[in-house]
Amino acid sequence: MISPASDPGFAAHPVHGWWAQQDEIAQVVGFCERTRCAVDVGAHIGVWSRALVERGFDCICAFEPCVENRLCCEENVAGLGRVNLFPEALGDEEGGCSLVLPVGGNSGMRYVWAVGGIPMQRLDDYRFDNVDLIKVDVEGYEGKVLNGALDTIWRCSPVIVFEDNGNGQKYYGASWIDPKKVLKGMGYKRRLRIRRDEVWLPE
Repeated sequence: MISPASDPGFAAHPVHGWWAQQDEIAQVVGFCERTRCAVDVGAHIGVWSRALVERGFDCICAFEPCVENRLCCEENVAGLGRVNLFPEALGDEEGGCSLVLPVGGNSGMRYVWAVGGIPMQRLDDYRFDNVDLIKVDVEGYEGKVLNGALDTIWRCSPVIVFEDNGNGQKYYGASWIDPKKVLKGMGYKRRLRIRRDEVWLPE
């Protein structure tokens, strides 16, 4: 896999890189009764998208608003034929945003800021069907992404995996939305935590 020019070692990262993620992805897919459509929110360079195709998903809808990351993702999934790559950010309302890279952060640590020219949509706006898995890794914005996906979750009852790295309150303060509360309110229960990622299923 190729990495962004600004972060050339990412694909080999000992925690977030291609090989480092394979065991976790396999465990997550093991919770999926079917492997029709997966939604990859914060696709970055395509580690999850590529692996989910290799594990039998029929269709991947991947969202990556950072141009540098998205170009890598596009190349890393080239030829697979089952990955649809979208340039929008996802949240709980339609609008525009920008991305902020913390000082010293790697290319996967950009987080959403409220004002900017990157288009933002709700996942529900796309009306995807047969969604069996939603993966969300958006540096503290996970709750807002899930709030914008309530209809999709109600209709499809997917397995949901999201990163819980503690950055939400730091970046967003009182406006932060806890993804755990969103999912508990929809009758979901945590089944597994792997490092900083949590896997939730309907009860």
